[in-house]
Amino acid sequence: MAFPIVSVITTVYRDFSGLEATIASIAMQKYRNIDYLICDDGSENFSCESIEALTKQYAVSCRILHSAKNQGTVRNLNGAIVQSRGKYIF
Repeated sequence: MAFPIVSVITTVYRDFSGLEATIASIAMQKYRNIDYLICDDGSENFSCESIEALTKQYAVSCRILHSAKNQGTVRNLNGAIVQSRGKYIF
């Protein structure tokens, strides 16, 4: 029996202070069939390299999406949902 893919989406904009704790939380999950997306909404201070380093540190597989300009919370989240692969989205 195959376990369904569960997509977990973290949206961010300008403030990345809670992102490490969120990535650590994903790493602690016993369920492993997770499609994890971090979706930034056009932050000027966005650093893909810093986020990749965190995901590598916690051994979390994730896709990082970054908008060139701020689109607003709803469009940012909707864009991530379109990119998600899971049967369930959180």
